[in-house]
Amino acid sequence: MREKRKEERDWNAVFQWFHKHPELGFEEKMTTEKIKEILKEENIETLNLNLDTGVIAVIQGAKEGKSIAYRADIDGLPITEKTNLAYRSVNTGMMHACGHDLHSTIALAAAVRLNRLKSQLCGKIYFIFQPGEEVADGAKRIVQTGSLKEVTEYYALHADPDLPVGTFGIKEGAVMAAVDKFQVIVKGKGVHAATPYLGNSPIPPMIQMVSALQNMIPNKISALHPCVLTVTQINAGNTWNVIPEEGYFQGTVRSMNAEDRKWIRNKFAKTVQAISDAYEVEVDIQWYAGPSAVVNSRELVDRMEFVCEKSGAKSERIESAMISDDFSIYLEDNHAKGIYIRAGVGKGHPLHHPEFQVDREAIHRSIELVENMLITALEK
Repeated sequence: MREKRKEERDWNAVFQWFHKHPELGFEEKMTTEKIKEILKEENIETLNLNLDTGVIAVIQGAKEGKSIAYRADIDGLPITEKTNLAYRSVNTGMMHACGHDLHSTIALAAAVRLNRLKSQLCGKIYFIFQPGEEVADGAKRIVQTGSLKEVTEYYALHADPDLPVGTFGIKEGAVMAAVDKFQVIVKGKGVHAATPYLGNSPIPPMIQMVSALQNMIPNKISALHPCVLTVTQINAGNTWNVIPEEGYFQGTVRSMNAEDRKWIRNKFAKTVQAISDAYEVEVDIQWYAGPSAVVNSRELVDRMEFVCEKSGAKSERIESAMISDDFSIYLEDNHAKGIYIRAGVGKGHPLHHPEFQVDREAIHRSIELVENMLITALEK
C-alpha cells in the first residue's frame, strides 16, 4: 500500500506557526490562508465554500469507493497564554489552549500524505478545517454549504492532557455531552430596603429557583444517565439599601441522553414558572440549545481498536466527558456514522488552561494514527 515517502514537510514547524498565531472563532483568516497555502503547494483540491474562514480539502482516490470525512477545528480561545514556549502566542489575549493547533497540523499532514497515495486509494476523503468550534456554530455553517451530502463516515481527534503520548482514548456510544445554556430574568418591584412590603424583591424567588433547579436532576434522573445542571452566575442589585427591580441567573445543562435532555428543559420551565407564580413576579426564560451529544459508532470503535493494534499505538477505553463538541452536527445531518477519538498529548495542565501544552511527540504519533485510520476506513 505504501510507497516511498517524498520529502516530508516539517510538521513541527507548522504546528508552532499555528500555536503562535491563534485567532478566535470566525476570525481565523490568517489560519485559513496558511492552510490554503500548504494545500495549494501540494496540489490538493479545495472547495469554494463562500465562507470567510474555514476550508474543505478533497482527496479523490483513483478507484471508486465510499466518501468519508475528517474534521479538524482551527479556532483559538480568548485566553492569555502563560507558557514559556519560544513559539507562544503573539496575539494578545488569544491562545490555542484546546489543541486546535495540533488538530489542524494533523489534518494537513494526513491530507498531504494521502494525496501522495491517491493512485492507490478507493473512494474520497474530505478534510474539514472547521472554524468556530469553541462558539459551537462552526459545524452548522460547514454543513449548510451542502458540500458533504455524500459522506457516510466522519472522523475527529481531540487532544487529551489526561492521556500519555501514544495512547488514544476511545469509547462506544455517547462520548461528549449535549450542551444547553439558560438565562432566567426575574422582574419584581424595586423599593427602598427599609420598606420591602411596598415592593416585591426578585431575590427570594431567584434563591428558591436556583435551589430547586440544582436538586432537580439528582431526584428525577437515573444515576446511570450522566446529567449536570450548573448555575454559574447570579446577579441582582448594585447597592446595600435598595431592593432591585430585577435580577437574573444563568448557567448550563449537560446531558448524554436525548430523552433526558427533553425532560430537563420541560421540567426547568415548569419549576421556574411555579415559583414565579408563588412569589407573584414576572419571569423570562431564555434557553439556547447547543449541539447534541457526540455518539460514537460501535463499528468505528471496533475498527479504531484494530488500527491501533496494527500501527503499534495503545488504545484505552475512556469515560464520557460532560464537555461538548459540535462534531455531533455532522452526524445528525445525514445520519452518518462517526467516531471522536482522544489523543494523548502528555499529562499536564487541563484544556482551556493558560499553561496548556502539547508534547511535540504527540504530533507525529497522531499523524501516523490518523493516516492509518483513514486508509483502513476506505479499505473496509
